[in-house]
Amino acid sequence: KCEFVGCAKSFVTRNTLFQHKQEHIKPYVCVWPACGQRFGNNRSLKTHINEHQGIRPFKCEFSACFQCFYSKPQLNQHVKSAHKYTLNNT
Repeated sequence: KCEFVGCAKSFVTRNTLFQHKQEHIKPYVCVWPACGQRFGNNRSLKTHINEHQGIRPFKCEFSACFQCFYSKPQLNQHVKSAHKYTLNNT
């Protein structure tokens, strides 16, 4: 069970609990000048850094669509809403 005040979530495994606690602690800090935003996991920090740098490495593969995104979840949401397609490996 998560012991953070106001959080009543509980988990089956210690690893899942640990990952959840990271969202409270937010140990990953952006070192971009004058930013300092904090994240619960490294993937979120990398997506955030992509935004600072203007890097959009996730490209839509549908023909005639040239959209690119900072993160895979953003791409998956685009594919689902714009192309009415759900990916199996998301």
